[in-house]
Parts: sequence; structure tokens; C-alpha cells
Amino acid sequence: MTDNRPSRSKAEFRALREMVGMTQQHMARLLDVEVRSVKRWESSSMPTYHAPQDAWDILDDSIAAQRRAVSFALGKVDEIAESAGHDPATVELTYWTSQEDYATYHSIEDGGDWRQANANSRLVAFTLHERGIGVRWIAGVESKVPKTL
Repeated sequence: MTDNRPSRSKAEFRALREMVGMTQQHMARLLDVEVRSVKRWESSSMPTYHAPQDAWDILDDSIAAQRRAVSFALGKVDEIAESAGHDPATVELTYWTSQEDYATYHSIEDGGDWRQANANSRLVAFTLHERGIGVRWIAGVESKVPKTL
């Protein structure tokens, strides 16, 4: 069977990895490879090294998870707007300062990473700004997010 998808570039791999807030170290850990492997997959000076399909699968899954998280957050804003009859003037978004900070409010099982959560918050903020809604950033330690059990 022939793969009819267009070839995916090193630049696309890096852009998607950064878009979801994933570091090279995190990607390497997920795949049980050395960080230098991830660096080679992204380096235009190393044209013979390409990201394996399982690395692309991780990115594709991360993008899908990011879309769900952003959609959920924007849906909550829409619920508030509907009940109030207008968009809120400002929405508070959490910005995590470390994995430890993030873990205070999330279970280990959710597999989340603070950098990925922050990437999601940045996308939500961008969309809210496009709608004319202000954003107030709060540190994770100030958050009212309940810990998931």
C-alpha cells in the first residue's frame, strides 16, 4: 500500500512540537531515545535523519488533545456568555510555572505537562483576544482549579 500523504518536513515536525508546548527532551523521553535523535530529526543540516512514524503519531495525538482542550475552554466561555447575554469582559487563564506547580492540581494519570497546558492557554488567549475578550493571567498557585483525583 502506498502512503499518499504529502511528505512531512523537519520544519513541520519542529513547528508542531513547539506548537503543542513539547520540548525535545519530553519527546525523547516519550520515545525512549536520546535528545540528539530529536535534534537530528529537526535539523536541516542532517537531511538523512527523519522522525519515525511513532514520533509523528505522538505529535498528531498531542495536536488532537490540544484541540479538545482549547475547544472545551472556549465552550465554557460560550456558556458564560450565553447565561449572561454577552461576552465576559475578561477571562482568567492559568499559566503554570513548573511541572510541580501543575502537578498540584492534576493527577499523574492525566499525563499532562505544564508546558503543554501553557501552550493551550496561549491558544485560548489568542482566540479570546480575537473576540475582543480580555485575558487576565494568573499563576497556577493562584488558580482555583480543583485537583483531579
